[in-house]
Amino acid sequence: MSDEPAGLPWYRYFWPWFMVALLGTSFAAGMLTLQIAFSQRDSLVSEHWYAEGERINWRLALEANAARRAIRAELRIDELTGEVRIDLEGEGTAHLRELMLRLEHPTRESGDLSVSLRRSDSGSFYGNVNARLAGSWYAQLAPAVDPPPGPETSHPEIAHPSGWRLSASLRLPSARPLRLGASG
Repeated sequence: MSDEPAGLPWYRYFWPWFMVALLGTSFAAGMLTLQIAFSQRDSLVSEHWYAEGERINWRLALEANAARRAIRAELRIDELTGEVRIDLEGEGTAHLRELMLRLEHPTRESGDLSVSLRRSDSGSFYGNVNARLAGSWYAQLAPAVDPPPGPETSHPEIAHPSGWRLSASLRLPSARPLRLGASG
């Protein structure tokens, strides 16, 4: 017989346990990733993508109409109170009494806001966001009453003559007024 000592059993070595731990960690991370993927709805992908695609022409026609009429807005949002003030200028805006400002968060649909703005005696439009806004936002400003897009208004060449829309990407909070329109 040989005088060499018998080796230790396999479970007494470091490397088999290291490999088992590595495989176990990989498996657990994969299961967690699957659970997150199936439990979280992706709000960036619309289930009604075709209808959204058809409305693009309508939106582009509204923005082109705003550019033709030289409609511009200056937006101020008070960081502390949430008060929104818009000074609007351009052809056909003097008769407006109410505007709708939509602020969309680029990644969280739950963060989107709509603010109704009413004209004051000074001519500016006022409203309140009731939230602290920070980061990047997409803003859309339009008259509060506008015909909804339908079959007769889905093409730019037959867009509603009184409709318009301004849009811009914003970084909030901002100490300076933010511009929407041809110069924004």
